[in-house]
Amino acid sequence: MSKPAIENDPNISTVKGQHAILGVDIVSFSTLQDEEQLAVIKKLMLLIREALAYNGISDDVYRWSPAGDGGYLTFVTDDSCRSAVDVAFSIFEKLSFPARNVSDRFSIRAALHAGIVTEDDDMVRDTNIWGIGINTTARILSISKPSQLLVSTQYFDAYMKDQSEGEFSIGKSYWRTVKHGVRVEVMNVSRTGVCLGEDEAIDKQWSHIGNLWHKTAEEYEFLIGDAMRSAEPIAAIAAAKFLLALGGQDRVRELCKMLSRHEPNPECDYPHQSHELFSSMPADVLFGVIERMHPRFVGPGEIICHDGLPAETCFLPVAGSATIEVAGREPTSFEKGTMYGELSLWVPNLIRTATIRATDTGFVLELEHQDFCRILQEHSGVADVVNGLIKMKIIDYVWRTPEIFPGLATEQDGDFSNLSAQCEKFKAGEALDLLSFAYVLLTGRVQVRTFNDKVHEIIGGRRFDRLAVAGIVCAIGMPDGSTAEVLEETVAVKIRHDVLIELQKKYPIIEKAWNALCGQRLSEIGFSLGSMPPLAARASQ
Repeated sequence: MSKPAIENDPNISTVKGQHAILGVDIVSFSTLQDEEQLAVIKKLMLLIREALAYNGISDDVYRWSPAGDGGYLTFVTDDSCRSAVDVAFSIFEKLSFPARNVSDRFSIRAALHAGIVTEDDDMVRDTNIWGIGINTTARILSISKPSQLLVSTQYFDAYMKDQSEGEFSIGKSYWRTVKHGVRVEVMNVSRTGVCLGEDEAIDKQWSHIGNLWHKTAEEYEFLIGDAMRSAEPIAAIAAAKFLLALGGQDRVRELCKMLSRHEPNPECDYPHQSHELFSSMPADVLFGVIERMHPRFVGPGEIICHDGLPAETCFLPVAGSATIEVAGREPTSFEKGTMYGELSLWVPNLIRTATIRATDTGFVLELEHQDFCRILQEHSGVADVVNGLIKMKIIDYVWRTPEIFPGLATEQDGDFSNLSAQCEKFKAGEALDLLSFAYVLLTGRVQVRTFNDKVHEIIGGRRFDRLAVAGIVCAIGMPDGSTAEVLEETVAVKIRHDVLIELQKKYPIIEKAWNALCGQRLSEIGFSLGSMPPLAARASQ
């Protein structure tokens, strides 16, 4: 359909202001094969040309704006705007003729609106039509049903209400909210045997409620598959959480089986993926975890969790970016696929040591510790695996603590597998061997009898930036005596003295840190450096 040359015609001006716009598109176009799509588009173009000619609309009084599987006719003159509804009916009438081949067997939907548009330069064509009038027509077209002509009240008031009522069947107007919260008031318009009749339109008017539910559920199913194919299991779990609310339990159970290492994976349209925590769970356990997760949407600058507050939930970042802010350190990025705050699942009463702040719009999955712990209590085998992972993370955090092991993470390139340590819980009343081990306390309370027989209490700070040590060993000596009594349940990382001595010999900065720990302890118990026997002498006692 060639565009008329208007630049040199004094009788035809560039389109600007309120005009009628007819939007037409093909129903289920994307389901057709490539060759069928081309044939159907050609057929639709032919029908539009014939409908325009039939209604006496010459090339110079309309503009055509193609849009994928259809397009928009903008009418220039008042008479052509008034005839736009007749053009729409003519297209539907011609499409209702018996089909002779595949390209004739398709249906369309249409929308008719009167709105503000402007004709201006285009990138390829000489000009094109822009403006809110085109946009609103597209929105109305998106809610039109197959074989339906939806007309806005703006078009009706401007061009139809004075015409004979016998020419059309006009339904009751109703409101719909479309893209970006824009509200449109529309009505179904038909002629006898042409377009969707009023009774049919009323029956289908609110079918979008059910269709939207089905479409949304289907979209989440697609997202699960896409995330798994992209090796993003956390994104798949997030999509599954929303799908559960839409009744998609079977698809979510399928996902749980595709993530779990505990049972054979079912045949599925996406591959198996693995996650260090969730793949350790049987499918039914993982399903229960997903059920208890809470999607939390965050905006730019919003604090996800705050330094100094009790760690009562853990987080899984899904979308958006955030920074982790730790006092005295450069902010780091919120890493997707990693769980934050999960250490409190095994270590109660921890205090958060970082503030996590969203830098843009996004969301996280949040899981309350009490819910997670309840699940783990019901499945001891799973609890052992999860707790084992948490212990490994605690040990990793301790090796990375700059107050105790400054520079070690850099020297070891983040790999501490050659360093021996254990993370354990000690019950009240237990005795700790301070001649062979140091205990880095995360929580709890122990009592030592120092080298000069004084009693001193050491308390875990409940934060990774306030770790306490019982059984200090350094070149200065061993100030804490030979044993410690556990006064209340204590979580500590247990490190052999020989490992600590080797690290101090190898890295002077670590030696300096442990000498400082020793000096601080001596200050706490009221002794000077000179009053304590040296390391070799103390170790031989």
